[in-house]
Amino acid sequence: MSITSWENDKLNRKEESQYLIKYLSKISQENRDSSFVLNINSEWGFGKTYFLKNLKLELESNNHKVIYFDAWKNDYSKEPLLAFISEINDSLELFFERNVKSRPYIKSIIKNSLPILVSAFSKKLTGYTIDEIKEEVDSEKDASSENSDLSNTVSKIMNKATELALENHKTIKNSIEDFKNSMRAFIEHISKEDIEIPIYILIDELDRCRPNYAIELLERIKHLFDVKGLVFIIATDSKQLSHSINAVYGSKFKSEQYLKRFFDREYTLDEPELYDYSYFLLDKYNILEDEKFYVSLDKYAYKNINKMLKL
Repeated sequence: MSITSWENDKLNRKEESQYLIKYLSKISQENRDSSFVLNINSEWGFGKTYFLKNLKLELESNNHKVIYFDAWKNDYSKEPLLAFISEINDSLELFFERNVKSRPYIKSIIKNSLPILVSAFSKKLTGYTIDEIKEEVDSEKDASSENSDLSNTVSKIMNKATELALENHKTIKNSIEDFKNSMRAFIEHISKEDIEIPIYILIDELDRCRPNYAIELLERIKHLFDVKGLVFIIATDSKQLSHSINAVYGSKFKSEQYLKRFFDREYTLDEPELYDYSYFLLDKYNILEDEKFYVSLDKYAYKNINKMLKL
């Protein structure tokens, strides 16, 4: 077992992790043609981050490569895909820094991600959207003849913008497929290097991010990383994440159904036993034996039990 794995496990999360590892291992052996996305759902304060970090240690002890991405720490970035691919790049290079055979595969992944990233950052032609340019053209149709040249110029720009948009769409579509092929080749390569497949990608704190950031990250993952041999485990407070989606799309938007399109399965962490959870909190803040607290429970009835904890 990896060092410090499940140390101070007051909420019995280790048993849940072992159940999920067996489940995900079985799923990955069923020759799925795509990735698998598991949502770990739990309310704030029930130990999602502790669970993911220790799950990472346990998976690594079983010879899996695991990438951990803290979405909230990267929330400052306007483009979630850049931060996400950067984390993958850094992790893969760290994993295989001494493996010369793996380097070309990693470089191929990064190379094929560049057109997608460039597209995300590219500025719109002339600073206007195609619809805005069209409105400008329409407003010029009734203008005097002295403005007809301007109208023709804007019309040409609109036509060129449409052409460039179609070319860009085709380029990105091809780049996504190239990116996926590079990822497939890399996974096939490392499967021959005595490394257990799948590769696990753990995403934490997504529900704390800006709504637009969280939604876009989920969208990108679903489209870009839908590759056999990858398993995503995304920890969220699903109720809170639903509220974030409603903040973007409106209160009447069916956010829970919308979330289901991103996740193949949802697993809700067990609510801790109240006694165990109380012990965890009191122990954490060093007040298990604090004499400042008066507890009126009979000391004979609770002879071998911490009375304050029981209360």
